[in-house]
Amino acid sequence: PQTTLRLTNGYSRNYLNIYVFVIASQFQALPQCIRDFHPLDCSLIQRTFFYICHSRHTQGLKKHSHPSGWQRFLAPNVGNHNKMTNMKQWYEKLFENYGQKYDSESFTQGTIGECDFLEQEINFDKKIRILDIGCGTGRHSIELAKRGYNVTGIDLSDSMLNRAKKKAMTENLSIEFQQEDARDLTFKHEFDLVIMLCEGGFSLMETDEMNFQILKNASNALKKNGKFIFTTLNGLFPLFHSVKDFLSESAKDDNATYNENTFDLMTFRDFNKTIINDDNGNKLELECNERYYVPSEITWLLKTLDFKKIDIYGAKLGAFSRTDKLKTDDFEMLGIAER
Repeated sequence: PQTTLRLTNGYSRNYLNIYVFVIASQFQALPQCIRDFHPLDCSLIQRTFFYICHSRHTQGLKKHSHPSGWQRFLAPNVGNHNKMTNMKQWYEKLFENYGQKYDSESFTQGTIGECDFLEQEINFDKKIRILDIGCGTGRHSIELAKRGYNVTGIDLSDSMLNRAKKKAMTENLSIEFQQEDARDLTFKHEFDLVIMLCEGGFSLMETDEMNFQILKNASNALKKNGKFIFTTLNGLFPLFHSVKDFLSESAKDDNATYNENTFDLMTFRDFNKTIINDDNGNKLELECNERYYVPSEITWLLKTLDFKKIDIYGAKLGAFSRTDKLKTDDFEMLGIAER
C-alpha cells in the first residue's frame, strides 16, 4: 500500500536519494498514504519527480546554474513578504491600461464557446449564482449575463473593471463588478459556480502559497454542492515542448511579444520578458513569471480543499469539452472540481 521509488540523480557529483510516492495513472488520483502531507510539500515531491525524470531523459540538459538553485527549489517562497506586496507586480503593471488591447488578443476570442460549455455544466439553471474570479474586462461575465445568469465579477485591476462596466452598460446588463484581490476574498458559501478562466489570477502569483490561497478562497466561496471550473498552465507541456516557440507562434497576430524565455525545472516557472503597447500606445517591457502545474499537483491541492470529484482535461480555445483528454501538447488544462 505504501509503494515508493528510490530515485538517484547526479547533481554536483552527489547522489540525491528521494522517496517519491507513486502517482496513479493519468495523474488523476493520489495514494491514501500521503493524505497527511501539506499540499505544498506534496507539490515539491512531484516537481522533484518530474525534474529527475526529465533530467535523466535529456542527458544534455544543462544543470541549474544558479548557486542557490536547490535552496530556491526546496523553499522557493522564502522572502520578505511585506517588501514583496509593496512592490507593483508585473501583472499589475500589465493591466493598468490594457483593456482595449486585451479584448482584441487572439486568446480572448473563445468566449462564446466557453460559455456554451459552462451552461452545459450547470444544466442551464438560471437560478444559480456565479462568481467570475479574475474577470478582467468581463467577457465571460457579460456573455453569461446576456444569457440570463446572475454573475458577480471580481478583478484586481480597476482599469479592466472600468472597461467591463462600460461594456455591460452598453448591453443594458446589471452585473456586480467588484475590485478585489483574489488572495483576500471573504465570500463564504455564496455561489453555486465559481469560474476562473484564462489564468484569472491563479498561476500568475509570485509564490505557490499565494496561488494556493486563491484556490482556497474560490473553494470557500462555493456552496455545499458547488462546482469550480478553471483553467491553468499545463506543466506537462514544457517538459516536451518549447514554451518560447509556442508563445512566439501563437502571438504572431497579437499585441504582445515574448523574449528571453527560461523555464525553470526546479520551480516549474517560466520567466520571460513581455513587451506590449498599452491602450495609449506606450511601450511596456515587463519581467514576467508564471507557474505551470502538473495534473497531480492540481488534483492534490483540490483534494486538500475537500473537493470530492476532480476532472482534468485539455483546454482548447473556445472549445472546452469533457471528451478532450489532456495531452502533453495542451498548453492549458481545464479543471472541474465538485463537492
